[in-house]
Amino acid sequence: MTLVRARVTLLVVFLASLLIQYFAVVSAFLRSRIYSDELSDLTWALIKVYSIPLAIVIGGIFSAFSARANSATKITPRHYFWIAFVLVLIWNLFLIWRSTAFGFFGVGTVIDIARHINQVSTYYSWLLAGCLAFYFSRR
Repeated sequence: MTLVRARVTLLVVFLASLLIQYFAVVSAFLRSRIYSDELSDLTWALIKVYSIPLAIVIGGIFSAFSARANSATKITPRHYFWIAFVLVLIWNLFLIWRSTAFGFFGVGTVIDIARHINQVSTYYSWLLAGCLAFYFSRR
């Protein structure tokens, strides 16, 4: 798998996960389960959690443009990509399940969800650190 393809795939996983959670929170708001200030609080919590991984991913993608033309087409071992893909999915699924359970089914409170989002980003960041560094700091 090329480095560009791996980077774009990981970007899609992060963006899709963020959007799924955001739509779940908006769904809770539209169903009058939460107030507008709670919608804002959860939105800011999601942005805070995703800001660092997305900054690394997007920065890595744009750094390919400043590097030599052939650097982005380097082939990385396929099993490296699948390990990174699974770890990124696990991190995002830890976040998604609580947000969607809350947004679509009314399980939990805003405080529970905000706490869960912050705890996952804090305690499970080790799932992302190595694979993002490998795929997005390489040239």
